[in-house]
Amino acid sequence: MRTIFFKKYKEIFASFIHASEFTPLTGTLLTKKIRKKYKDKVYEYTCLYIQRVVYREGSKKYIQEYVPKSKEAEIKLAFSLHKQRLRLVSSLSVQLKKMEKDLLHLFPSSDLSALQSEAVQEYSLIRDSELFRAQKPVPDINSENPRIVTLKGDYVHSKNECIFANILASLEIPYWYEKELLLFPRSGSKKISIRPDFTIFVDNNPIYIELLGMMDKRDYAVNWEYRLTTYRTNGIFPGKNLVCFSFTNGSTINCLTLLSTVKQILEGNIPDHIVDCGL
Repeated sequence: MRTIFFKKYKEIFASFIHASEFTPLTGTLLTKKIRKKYKDKVYEYTCLYIQRVVYREGSKKYIQEYVPKSKEAEIKLAFSLHKQRLRLVSSLSVQLKKMEKDLLHLFPSSDLSALQSEAVQEYSLIRDSELFRAQKPVPDINSENPRIVTLKGDYVHSKNECIFANILASLEIPYWYEKELLLFPRSGSKKISIRPDFTIFVDNNPIYIELLGMMDKRDYAVNWEYRLTTYRTNGIFPGKNLVCFSFTNGSTINCLTLLSTVKQILEGNIPDHIVDCGL
């Protein structure tokens, strides 16, 4: 019981450190309705501003920075993710205080500072590993694929990826797009590079997501089987930490299926089969 308590405490403390490592956004979002008259007609439209507080000569003043329409979605998402991070830090802080109280009550001789030092060391190893070295892929502007931009500002290769990325953004779920993994294709072989379409985290555990678009094509299906075998060789399985969506019928996409499945994933219900997203 003591070992389990100590392990859980270190996990929460490491999560608290990770969640706290971000640059706070200053200011609040402010929406204004603007009216302008042009040729005897009055036009009304909405503008977005970032309002910040500054102190000049001992007095408090408010300054407002206009957000261009092209940047509105990006700024709104950034502030939304920032609020989510603050809520997470607050929640973890409450959990830590409660657990410290319980630990000292159950095990009076507990050395919390030693446990925290161990957690910091373990987290440093995780943070410096490949998993936490997020590298945003540079779009190939010479590629024949269209340059599709998501609400988060990522360049993706297909409308399916764009729809999926935007669903994650609408649910305020941080993600990595095509984050490289180095995996063994078989036991004893050299590692190869594989980039899952998306990586999200549920309870600090990575969930890899693949969007399968042409499973009706033989070459595509064969390549996918090789990729799936590689995943399994490295402990990545459907139903555990791998989710696969099928978009084989490219003319129809059921966004409700995508949305409901993502919500199930967040609850820890990982589908062990390929989820068909057609109609």
